[in-house]
Amino acid sequence: MRVLLIEDERDISSIYTEILTSNGVFVDTALEGDGGYEKVKNQNFDVLVLDLMLPNKDGIAILKDSHKQGYLKDKKVVILSNIDRPDVENLAKDYGVLKYIVKTDINPQELVDIVLSL
Repeated sequence: MRVLLIEDERDISSIYTEILTSNGVFVDTALEGDGGYEKVKNQNFDVLVLDLMLPNKDGIAILKDSHKQGYLKDKKVVILSNIDRPDVENLAKDYGVLKYIVKTDINPQELVDIVLSL
């Protein structure tokens, strides 16, 4: 399985990369929105784990543009964010997001379990 993780907090990105990798998952990362969007367009991955609050291009803009261009067709998308608002969650799900996770509600192993279950 290949995961693209777009997360601007380096420590969080490193923790999730390490635990996903230790569970046999290949992980590519981006630390900001523009670079993450370029990877969505150009990289081969199965699951996108996407933060919403990103520098340069936020996660909703990535979802919107990727959906419009068909870049996420046949991809599974998980939002991992500190934004705990039903309206934002519903908007994300309108763009095909399968799971919306608030960062404070899970630990790294739970994220791995979710990703592997998709």
